Amino acid sequence: MNFPTFSGMLSGARERLQRRQDGASGNSPTPKSPSDPERRHPEDGFPMPLWLQGVIELLAVAVISLLLTGLLMAAVWLAGGFDSLGALGGFQLAGQVWLVAHCTPLTMAAIQGIDLSSGGGTLTLVPLGLTLIPFGLAVIAGRRIARACWRGQFLKPFFAGMVTYA
Repeated sequence: MNFPTFSGMLSGARERLQRRQDGASGNSPTPKSPSDPERRHPEDGFPMPLWLQGVIELLAVAVISLLLTGLLMAAVWLAGGFDSLGALGGFQLAGQVWLVAHCTPLTMAAIQGIDLSSGGGTLTLVPLGLTLIPFGLAVIAGRRIARACWRGQFLKPFFAGMVTYA
């Protein structure tokens, strides 16, 4: 029994359509029997609209990168790095670090657990190691979107996903 994968559900529309066209036009060298695994199955369904695939892929990038940042901050909290913050403050700090990794300037008054009696300021230092997490996930998502598109259709899911991510 073959279970569908996450990438198989979101992409592969081009391959399914090509299999369908090859079977309908008679280009296949041998006739397909009902037990042939390349025959169209009812669970294949219709391909997902490209704009929706772009939205889902980049929402997954945002959620997974936020969860990985939260996991890193939880590891620091468990090691005793943020004892004064507590668990909820650690999650707030993870969200703020995720925003800083996306080049968002952060006012020092908004950071949890830091004594700012001397004043405040703006933090604009980008942690490049943490920036690689959403970048790598976005590259993977872009490959999945590109596999599902025909030539010249990549901009529709790209812009829909970017608007959602922003």
